[in-house]
Amino acid sequence: TIMSSAELVQYLKLLNFTHVRENEQLFTEQFVECESKPLCMHILYWLLSKRAELKTRAYVVKYLKKFEMDEQFLIDPVVYDLMEQLKQKKALFKTTHQQYMESNTLSDDDISGMHTELTQLRHEREQLMQKLAAMKQRVFGGDEQRFNDILSSTSLLRRNQETEALLFERG
Repeated sequence: TIMSSAELVQYLKLLNFTHVRENEQLFTEQFVECESKPLCMHILYWLLSKRAELKTRAYVVKYLKKFEMDEQFLIDPVVYDLMEQLKQKKALFKTTHQQYMESNTLSDDDISGMHTELTQLRHEREQLMQKLAAMKQRVFGGDEQRFNDILSSTSLLRRNQETEALLFERG
């Protein structure tokens, strides 16, 4: 289906297109009457250059756009309650979406800090592996089976101690 010019103007308004926001009536007249190539090219350029931002905005607008109803219907208590619930749900959606966007954005400092920490953890792991191999060689002289037996025994002992501590905490 082909979208009408009025619908396109409404979508551009929802996406906060500057020319629609400044003077909607003038923009609509220019767009509908002229349908000029420069205006269409400007709209396409704007849409494509801000794609990521507009994608998020379109998602939010889809759930937050106004639902207009005649006042005569709002007299009914059931309809009025439903409209109030809709307002509450929209507010909840807005705050939840804002929290998601805040938690989902990482700054360059956060990312570089994570890379540094990951590199450090890898280095520490390598050092521990070298220490473990050296200890194995020094204590057991290459007897792998004897080392594995002691390792499994100490692991079992540690698990039993943790279980006892947990049972003690429960009472």
